[in-house]
Amino acid sequence: KLCAAGPVGDLEGKMEQTLKKFAPDVKSEKDSYDEDFDVVWRNTKITSGVQMMSFAKKYFPLGKTNVALLQCAYSAGWRCVGAPNFGGSGDSWPCYVLRKL
Repeated sequence: KLCAAGPVGDLEGKMEQTLKKFAPDVKSEKDSYDEDFDVVWRNTKITSGVQMMSFAKKYFPLGKTNVALLQCAYSAGWRCVGAPNFGGSGDSWPCYVLRKL
């Protein structure tokens, strides 16, 4: 799941098309857990996810997908102005702060 807060406008549809290249079942749809966000894309694959019984890093960002998302935003006039992450106890989720120029 990928969430966005703020006035994304036509970026919603463009991001959905970009995400479908990596996960064909992606759709823009919110559920009861998503009330804090303006747009939610479901059925995405942007991190490695849970890594049970593995030495691999959990929730590691997938490069091709994340680069494609940033390129999509850039081509629509948005710029990445921050990239904090959040989590704890070894888990970390990426976050992008985008600004429309």
